[in-house]
Amino acid sequence: MKTFVRGILTTVLVFTFVLIPTVIFVESAVSDDLIGVYVKELFVQEIAAGIEDGFSDLSSEDVDRLKEDIRNNSEIQEIITKYSDRIITDLSAENIEDINLEDDLKTIIKENRSFFEEAIGRELTDEKIDQVIDDVTQDQDFNETYREMMTDAQDEMPADSKAIIDGYNSLTSSQFIIGLGIVTVVAIVLIALLKKPYYKWIVNVAIAGVIAAIFVAIIGVSITFVLNLVMESLDEAFVISSTPILLTAGAMFLVSIILFVINSFLDKNKAKENAVS
Repeated sequence: MKTFVRGILTTVLVFTFVLIPTVIFVESAVSDDLIGVYVKELFVQEIAAGIEDGFSDLSSEDVDRLKEDIRNNSEIQEIITKYSDRIITDLSAENIEDINLEDDLKTIIKENRSFFEEAIGRELTDEKIDQVIDDVTQDQDFNETYREMMTDAQDEMPADSKAIIDGYNSLTSSQFIIGLGIVTVVAIVLIALLKKPYYKWIVNVAIAGVIAAIFVAIIGVSITFVLNLVMESLDEAFVISSTPILLTAGAMFLVSIILFVINSFLDKNKAKENAVS
C-alpha cells in the first residue's frame, strides 16, 4: 500500500515539476514576446513622437537612434511587461479600468531622465517632460481608446478563444503557481514519511525530475514552435527562442542526476555503518 501511495505522489511531483517551469515560460513568451512586441512599439512611437515635437531641431537620425535606445532599455521593458499582462487579463475582464498611459509615459522619462538626455543631447526638466507628453496625448483619450479596443476584441472573439484566454489567465496566476509549490512540498514530505530510511525520498524526487525534464523539453519546444507560427502569421520577424525552457529542462535533469549520486553515497555510508555495527 505504501509503495502504491508513493507512486501516486511521485506522479504528482512529475505533474508539478512539468507545470511550474512550463507555465512560467509560456507567460514570459506570450507577455514579453508575442504581445510585448506591440506594446513596446506603442511606447517607442509615443515617447519618440513627444520628444520629437518638443525638440523640433532633432534630426531624423537622432530620432531613429532614440527609438532604438528605447527598444533596448531594460527598465522600460518592465513597464511594457506590465501592460502586456494587463492586456491579456482585460481580454477576459468584465470591467476594464483606465490604463493611465500618459502618467506612465511621464514616469518612464522622469525615472530614466539621464538615459533620455544622453540619447537626445538635451536637458529634460519635469515641466518639459509633462509638456512633451501632454502635447502628444491631448488629441486622443487613450483610456477610452483602450477600453473600446478591449470591448471590441471581446465581442469579436470566438467562444473557444475566450476559454483559452480564461484558462491562460488562471494557469499563469500567482495563486496557481503558489498552489503548485505547496502541492510539491506536501508530496515530498509525505514521501519522506512513507519511505525509510529517512533520505530515500531523494530517489522519488530524482525519478520525477528526470521524467519531468524530458516532458518539459518536449512541451517547451512544441509551444515555441506554435508561438513562432503565430508570429509568422502576423508578419513579425522576431523569433521566440526555446533556449530558456531547454536550459531549464537541462538543469532539472542535472539536479536529478546529482540526487541519484547523493542517494548512492548515502546508501554506501549506511551499508558501512551496518557492517561496523
